[in-house]
Amino acid sequence: MPPFLSLIVLFFFLGLYLAVRKKYLIISFYSFIAVLFFTVTYGAYIWGVNLPAALLAYALVIIIGTILIGTGFGIIATTTISSIIILLGFLQIHNVVIPNLYWKNEVMKKGDLLVYILMLGVIMVVSWLSNREIEKSLKRARRSEAELKKERDMLEIKVEERTRELKKMQMEKIAQLYRHAEFGRLASGLFHDLMSPLTAVSLSLEEIKKSTGAENEIAGVKSYLAQAIEVARKMENFIIAIRKQISHKESKDVFSLTEEIIQVIQILSYKARKKSVELEFSGIDNIENYGDRVKFSQIIINLISNAIDAYESLDKEGKVVGIRLSEKEGNICLEIEDKGCGIERCDKNRIFDPFFTTKGFEKGTGIGLSTTKGMIENDFGGTIEVESEKGRGAKFIVRMPKRTE
Repeated sequence: MPPFLSLIVLFFFLGLYLAVRKKYLIISFYSFIAVLFFTVTYGAYIWGVNLPAALLAYALVIIIGTILIGTGFGIIATTTISSIIILLGFLQIHNVVIPNLYWKNEVMKKGDLLVYILMLGVIMVVSWLSNREIEKSLKRARRSEAELKKERDMLEIKVEERTRELKKMQMEKIAQLYRHAEFGRLASGLFHDLMSPLTAVSLSLEEIKKSTGAENEIAGVKSYLAQAIEVARKMENFIIAIRKQISHKESKDVFSLTEEIIQVIQILSYKARKKSVELEFSGIDNIENYGDRVKFSQIIINLISNAIDAYESLDKEGKVVGIRLSEKEGNICLEIEDKGCGIERCDKNRIFDPFFTTKGFEKGTGIGLSTTKGMIENDFGGTIEVESEKGRGAKFIVRMPKRTE
């Protein structure tokens, strides 16, 4: 190669290198491919379109163009090169263009073999570099996909946990509102039951006032005082039970289930009397368990109140709600049974769903049994089930393990 031509080639590749360093990649790619393409086409025109080196160089143009620029460019380059080969071949076959075919009459030399091997090596290197970049991209894509999947799974877990927390908070708020609403329904009965002991105290004090002038009636005064004190004590216990239901502070300790049931029966006694329902409690004395006593009281209120309501549409004698408390082998069983209207078969699987009610929303909110089930399972680790037939009453069975802490 003449020195002048070698210098041009050197400056050309130096310019390509500087363009790549300056981030002019597209210009560099097109320039390199264009120079290679025109050089090969000139060689095919001069020495024949069937020159092996020209065919290999055309293949190199297509491969480099496809890798560096894109598939679209590769298709265009293939179409263009095919057209040039067909055109030059036609012209050379019909002697319109007469190529210099001296190389066909010469014996193949080592230099020719080296040129072919070098071109094949260049094609291999270009393909390897391209494949390496593709593999790197695939690894990055797989790594990114794995990281995204991990982040997505973590996000799903966080969303699920947050949703659970929000549902729990909402149910706690709903349960609190339900407790206040239930107290509002019972308010008239509570005040009626408060008036009875107040009247008894008033009458006893009136009798004491009348008897203060007679020395021989000291015994009667003591009797009236004892009655007043006893009534006042009952009234105090009643007020404590009411206050506990209204103002609930989270507190867990060992408490008497029997005492809580008796207090609830006292609270619901007016509602039961108003509907001619008798509340019968039977069970072992002083069964104790660990937990939130107010939530246990709320469970009892909900179940007994529902049992009383089951008689609302019935006009018959002997309306009884049976409450039975028992303990066996470290497990506590509470049964609340009525002989009221019962539950439809199709409703038995839905009665514990939030906002499901058979009473109508003017008489019920549909959250009583739902919150009851939640408190039994979450606060006491127990279960609740129902046995019922339409028209023959219902029995709710609560089972919970006995715990000391």
